[in-house]
Amino acid sequence: MIIPYNWLGMSPPQRRRTMTRATVQVETLEGRALLSKGPGHGIGEATLQANYGEPVPPNPNPGPIHNIIGNGYAIKSARFYPEYFGPKQAELNVASAIAVAPGDGTLQLNGQVVLPINTAPTDPSQNVYYLWAINRGGAKGPGPIPGRPGITFDAAVVVAVQTTGVTAYVKDLTNNSAPVQLPSSDFSINNFTLRVSVPLSMLPATGGATDPSQYTVNFSAWNGNPLSANHHAIASFVPEFRNFHVRDATAGLIKP
Repeated sequence: MIIPYNWLGMSPPQRRRTMTRATVQVETLEGRALLSKGPGHGIGEATLQANYGEPVPPNPNPGPIHNIIGNGYAIKSARFYPEYFGPKQAELNVASAIAVAPGDGTLQLNGQVVLPINTAPTDPSQNVYYLWAINRGGAKGPGPIPGRPGITFDAAVVVAVQTTGVTAYVKDLTNNSAPVQLPSSDFSINNFTLRVSVPLSMLPATGGATDPSQYTVNFSAWNGNPLSANHHAIASFVPEFRNFHVRDATAGLIKP
């Protein structure tokens, strides 16, 4: 099932061209601590050079931050996370997301980026990962991402675009279970847009939530595997500082 933007009474966000690319080494985390805390937000240039070999990029966030957040969707003026120092590829700059529970036992996730996604990278340095961080009701704040305490989650849905192919999986972060792969029929990439259909049986409620409308979501792009990379691999978020609620669409199409 595809959740189009006109369900929400809106058009896709305007897209901008990206900044030039830069090559940066990204460290990995120990173990399975997805998105664990690293150096704090606003880390100094000297510390970055000593630990990561890269200075703070000039003017990493030009212009004001604009978020439009509603029930089931979020749109943002595309911009990179200040603590991301990887290549500034347009396919890593997220602009909007949708999360809808249509009443058929699935969670429908949609994300858009600034320019079309290269689904056939030829070098591992071109691999990209898209993460829907999901709070099923039990994740408490503050969240683990430096400078983004409002982004809380206890599950992850990931689409990985690698030289070996495009895959998608669901990871429950409350236990040591392995990621569960999704069949290729449950996800797609079409130019700017990613879509994933996740059985809600793979995302059981936590913390007293009783239905998916109590879940919240944040969408992000990475240039390293979210299960092993630190927060410096996170290129961008939508919304910028918090999650948005899943929309319950059990009555049918969403009315504007």
